[in-house]
Amino acid sequence: MQRHLRGIDLNLLVVLDVLAEDPHITNAAQKLHMSQPAVSNALTRLRGIFNDDLYVKTRGGMRPTPKALELKQPIRDALFAIQQQVQPEAEFDPKTASNTFAIAANEYAESIVFPAFFQYLEQVAPNICFDLHPEADSIASLTERIRLKELDIAIDYIQPKSKELICEHVFEEDLVVMARKGNPYITDEIMTAEIYRSTPHVALHPRSDKGSPTEIILGKKQIQRDIKIRASSLMSLPAIAARTNCLCTVPRRVAANAQQTLPLETYELPFETNKIKAYMIYHRDKRNNQAHSWLRGQINMLLDKLRQSGS
Repeated sequence: MQRHLRGIDLNLLVVLDVLAEDPHITNAAQKLHMSQPAVSNALTRLRGIFNDDLYVKTRGGMRPTPKALELKQPIRDALFAIQQQVQPEAEFDPKTASNTFAIAANEYAESIVFPAFFQYLEQVAPNICFDLHPEADSIASLTERIRLKELDIAIDYIQPKSKELICEHVFEEDLVVMARKGNPYITDEIMTAEIYRSTPHVALHPRSDKGSPTEIILGKKQIQRDIKIRASSLMSLPAIAARTNCLCTVPRRVAANAQQTLPLETYELPFETNKIKAYMIYHRDKRNNQAHSWLRGQINMLLDKLRQSGS
């Protein structure tokens, strides 16, 4: 094995890594500051090393072989490990660091989780900035944005299946029902399954490739709702329910916040359902990065406090 490795130019693996991201010789040459013939020659040598075509020409361009797909993550991990040893990153100190982190989060995270998070960070990391992005329209979009390093972290209820991403379960929340005080559909101040099914609802627009978290959970139990109004904002659901006869189904902490300012009653769901699960999603390359590890630790610490407090 050692004799074989001595005959491999490490730069060839760099070429293979770049081709894995963009399998076009011209684009790879530009990114590597190499000529096209040099990249083509490197690919020829790589084919000999791995005894595989790796990339084959098609009408749509170069297409990776199963072997190339199999090598993608191990090669990237190996290059990352070498880079960390050759060029170790500077020690991260949150008190003086001025990083900017890009985070994609849904309305729940932005409204319930992050206000307290940013309040805390003002004290321990005063120069760190954040760029919050709305949740992705689809799993494919989320995966691509993290893969391209446009996002450092996403907090979401979907779980991408890409081997390039790490998906950690960090939080869960149960659902409750809200209705305005004096709603004529609710008798005896009890929410029954019949009332829930027959009363009009205001609900979120689903994502392009998946329903809202509520629809996914209720759908698994085959619970049907009479949806009269579709809204684009989670936080608008209680406000609409407070002025109409519609019910809304929201996470418990959203209900608790809304009930402080709106004339609403909160009821337990009249069904046994699963909780909404939230995940922290990030690229595998980031798992040993000091700044990124610190950020994940801070988010987990805050979520632990939320779980313990129940509020």
